[in-house]
Amino acid sequence: MYRIELDPLCSYESAPHMEGVEETLTLVEGQVNIILETEEVTLEIGETLVFSGNQLHRYENACEKMSVLHLIIHYQYV
Repeated sequence: MYRIELDPLCSYESAPHMEGVEETLTLVEGQVNIILETEEVTLEIGETLVFSGNQLHRYENACEKMSVLHLIIHYQYV
């Protein structure tokens, strides 16, 4: 589990993870846009997004104050 703090109007891009990785993002403060290869999702406070982490993805702070996300990365073990 990670806590991500994005400064106002900043973004963070993540390279794809290995096949089978799932990410769960919950927005705690602010507003963020999550840009995936096939879609863009805007999260408001308290909302959660679950997506496949094996694609290029970017988190963008869409407001003029710090945004805070809680991120869980789930790796599947076989």
